[in-house]
Amino acid sequence: MNELPHKPTHETRDLPFGPLALAVLGILLGLGLVIALVAFLYGWLGVLLSGDPPDVVSRVERPVPPEPRLIVIPGAQMRELRNREEALLTSYGWTDAEQGIARIPAARALELAVERGLPGWPAHEEGQP
Repeated sequence: MNELPHKPTHETRDLPFGPLALAVLGILLGLGLVIALVAFLYGWLGVLLSGDPPDVVSRVERPVPPEPRLIVIPGAQMRELRNREEALLTSYGWTDAEQGIARIPAARALELAVERGLPGWPAHEEGQP
């Protein structure tokens, strides 16, 4: 029988330390240079952009966009609207003072409608729903 001589199927020696150390050192130096460059650029741009904008920018008039405009702060604007509507529903005031038309609170208007009825509607009789 012919038997083949035994050959190893794996590395028989370790990786040399010198080239590995140089590769890791090169990567670390490159990373340090990139970090230093980015820090320099941020500092340089910060100093460059820290001044006031040119006067030309502050003198430009911005046109008002046409209706309907975007809602800038939706929650606050909705609260303002509801507060105005609530004030109208719960207060007395003139709608047209020249013609003698006044506004009364909605709750009071309902009370008066129950007491006096509505003009043009049949009166409510006892015993009917």
